[in-house]
Amino acid sequence: MVSHDGGASGGQDDSLFGTGIQQLIGMNVKEVVTRAGSFVIIDLVGPELPTRPLLDTAVLWIYMSAWRIDVEGYPVVGHEDARSDIREAVSLLGDRVLTGLEVDPGAIDATFRFGSISLKVFPMRFSVPEDGSGEVIHWAAWTPSGDVLAAGPGAWRSVMAASRSQLTAQLTYMRDYRP
Repeated sequence: MVSHDGGASGGQDDSLFGTGIQQLIGMNVKEVVTRAGSFVIIDLVGPELPTRPLLDTAVLWIYMSAWRIDVEGYPVVGHEDARSDIREAVSLLGDRVLTGLEVDPGAIDATFRFGSISLKVFPMRFSVPEDGSGEVIHWAAWTPSGDVLAAGPGAWRSVMAASRSQLTAQLTYMRDYRP
């Protein structure tokens, strides 16, 4: 398990992925929206510090995965619960600070910590599609420095420039999607 909490890393991770994750720690939740299925889009903004890199916004997108929100260690809602329950639970993240992130590289699990509230992400599959259709991404994060971090089978710890990422086009579509 690799832990990022805004301080020393619990396991030295000097990769670009780890550096990108560190950029997200300490950012505030500006808005949380749910979309088709159980997609969750979390807009993050940086604190008012002059030392923030390049941009002051970031996005965390949970999709193609199972997830659960815990409050003070107790499960509150899961990705397959009623839409009204999901909307109510994700609203708890509003105005919170991303205080930590734990990732398990072997299992591709991730826990995003917002103080006493945790968003736990569990993969729905572990293998790359046999048909050659490419990577499966369970969550992605757009960092203030302009990179996209992608996590999932075939993409674990993938880092790409947001301007050249097909994921950016998909996120834009999903953000604007209204069923």
